[in-house]
Order: sequence, then C-alpha cells, then structure tokens
Amino acid sequence: MDLKKNFKKTEIGFIPNDWQVASIGEICDIKVGRDLHEDRYSQISDYNFKYPVFSNTVSDYGHYGYYNFAEYEGEAVTVVGRGVGLGCAFPRTGCFGAIGRLLVLFPNKSVKNNFLFNYINNRITILNESGGIPQLTGISFSKYKVPVPPLKEQEAIANTLSDADAYIESLEKFISKKRLIKKGVVQELLSGKRRLSGFNKNWSEDDIENVCEITTGSKNTQDRIENGHYPFFVRSQTIERINTYSFDGEAVLTAGDGVGTGKVFHYINGKFDVHQRVYRMSNFREDVEGYYFYLFFSEHFYDRIMQMTAKSSVDSVRREMIARMKIKIPEINEQRAIAQTLKDLDLELKLNVDRLQKARLIKQGMMQELLTGRIRLV
Repeated sequence: MDLKKNFKKTEIGFIPNDWQVASIGEICDIKVGRDLHEDRYSQISDYNFKYPVFSNTVSDYGHYGYYNFAEYEGEAVTVVGRGVGLGCAFPRTGCFGAIGRLLVLFPNKSVKNNFLFNYINNRITILNESGGIPQLTGISFSKYKVPVPPLKEQEAIANTLSDADAYIESLEKFISKKRLIKKGVVQELLSGKRRLSGFNKNWSEDDIENVCEITTGSKNTQDRIENGHYPFFVRSQTIERINTYSFDGEAVLTAGDGVGTGKVFHYINGKFDVHQRVYRMSNFREDVEGYYFYLFFSEHFYDRIMQMTAKSSVDSVRREMIARMKIKIPEINEQRAIAQTLKDLDLELKLNVDRLQKARLIKQGMMQELLTGRIRLV
C-alpha cells in the first residue's frame, strides 16, 4: 500500500486522504451520568418502568435497572468514566438513563455512533487522570482525536463489524446451549436414567478402592522443567512438563489440596509424573473402562467431599474420600459407548470453541484494517 500517495499523516497516524480528523468534543455533545433517581427507579422492567438505566460498569453491558421516564433519547455512545473498564464504550439507542461517572456521547450528523464506539474501544488508549481509582472526565475525553470517514463508509464499516459481532454472538449462544445439553446428557448417562440403544443389563456398584489402585506422586512443583519430555500433573488445571516419568499407562488424577480440591481432574494414557499432593487412580479392574471412570469420578467427586465436611469448602482430600466412594459400573461395552458418546460431544464443543476463537481473531484483524482505512469498503 502506497501510504504517501493514498494516505496523509495526522496526529492519530496515517489515514486516507479523504478522511478527516476531529476531537470527540467537536463531533459529540458530552453529558455525564447523574445520581440515581431512586423514586423513579426499579430493578424490574414492567409497563411503567421500561427505560433502561446504564451505570459506570462493564458487566451486563452496564445495565443497572429501569426508569419510568426517559432521561436521554437518541443514538448515543456511553463510556465508562471511572474504575474497572475505564474507557470502554457501548452503543445506545432510544430512551435510557445514565448514572454515576458514565459519559454519554451524542454524536452530531458527521459521525455514526456504531463507528464511534468501535473506534473508541479498539483504537483509543485512555490515559489515567488519577493516581488512585482510574477515572476520566468529559472535558479530558473531549480532547481525544478520532478519524471521520465519509458517512457512507462509516456506515459500511459499522455494518461489517456488526455482522461479525452477530456471528460471534450466535456462536457463543450455540456453545452455551451445547454445554447445557452436554451437562444433561452426562448426568443422565452416568446415572443410568438414560440408556444407550442396545444396552439393558443391570448395573453393579462398588467402592473405588476395589476397582483401581490409589496412590500419590513423589515430586514437588519445583521439579517442573519448561519444555520437558513428559506431562507433569500438579495441583492445578495447568499441566506442567518434566524430564522424568514414574508411571506409564492409563490413569485419572485429581488435586489433593489447594484451590483445585475437588475441581481439578485429568485423564491420561501414557508416560507421566505426579506431584506428591496429587492422587493417581490407575491399574483399573478388567471390568472398568478408564475413561468411563474419569467421567464418573469427575462428575461426582466434588459432591462427595462436600458431603463429608461441615464447611462450605474443603482444604484437602483424604484417601478414604476416594477409596470409599461408590462408582456405578455398567457392563464394559456400555461404559465404552457412554465414554465415546461424551467424547463426541466434547469434540463438537471444541470445534465450535476453536471456530469462535478464530472468528474473534478475524474480527480483531478486520477492525485494525477498517478503522485505519487500510481496507476500504466504499
């Protein structure tokens, strides 16, 4: 791309020759959120309280509740002016209210609010005005510079990014739905409430100590080696690496103490080493499939240890918590079928999570190109 020919150098960098530069104060009327009108506010929407109120937060898109009157009206951009999420922008339209240190920008006819909020979120670096809680005033924010492409190009850019957002949102909803479906399938298959086609034999039940060997490792966290040859299981979901192995085979592992107690589980079939406070379940009985054991154990163990303590959390796992835990045992072929069904669900989830990550990366690249004019839509 010939920057000298098609672009001009400005205080915000190179932009196309037909784009302009303006301060936010020149293209927007800036308001600041007020104190909450408590006598006209409700947390729940109904016929009277129908106007959304936005606060100085990023959670739930800044939604705080509802007013029974329209404090502001029109197309706008709200910007977090204090604390976590400083400078984060959201597009608003219609009637709404604003509270706290929330900045409310009403763009004039030279700029579209959807273009403006995308540029603020992705191209403006907010400087903290305070040594304490990060904050941003309307006066200082009005001085930040933004590009002003022709209106049709702004609209095309905003529509393109909106389409990308819609696709990402659809993937997020699909993944959430699939996770809920998987959770239900796991509960039904591992309890026997739902049987896979072709299986009708009764299940048996036994203590875990009777179906596998239960041991702990001998290594310390300091023994990990970056880029080591073998997996090293410690007391977290992160799998470290090490150059030794103490076991070669199929195993299920769980943290013996720490924040991952009752929540961290691993399955492996191969060479690995283990931290001294990680439990290893291995050498499974012939009628127990290792991956089925992993699925059953990881689904039920947290509830098991919570039932064995009077506290709201547990600090460590005692061996008997595992050893005396009951496991339901279908015939081996049904265990394998259950394991394969849940593996297939996991694979489908992973493929869609990968697709979501790719879509986010593509959108990020699109924004860098579109918001700087390096790619022109019109």
